[in-house]
Amino acid sequence: MGVAYVFSGQSEMAENIWQNLILAQSMPPLGDTRGIVAASHDGLSTGFLTPVQTPFKYYRRLHIAATAWNLFAQLKFNPFYQTVSP
Repeated sequence: MGVAYVFSGQSEMAENIWQNLILAQSMPPLGDTRGIVAASHDGLSTGFLTPVQTPFKYYRRLHIAATAWNLFAQLKFNPFYQTVSP
């Protein structure tokens, strides 16, 4: 979302999101400054079901995709268009 705000000219909103991401990355119990957790609390539903009709869930654990999106936001990089915001 931070990158979307930058590309739409809403840099103040982007900065607010980035500050929250930095805070989330450094807060205990899982903020070790190395990554971002997938959810703010355990058992957050993704809205998708597994083949046996049970919901996929996110947990408060470090997550590679959440960390990658955080990195994109911090670099102001849009991975879909391979562009960096000016």
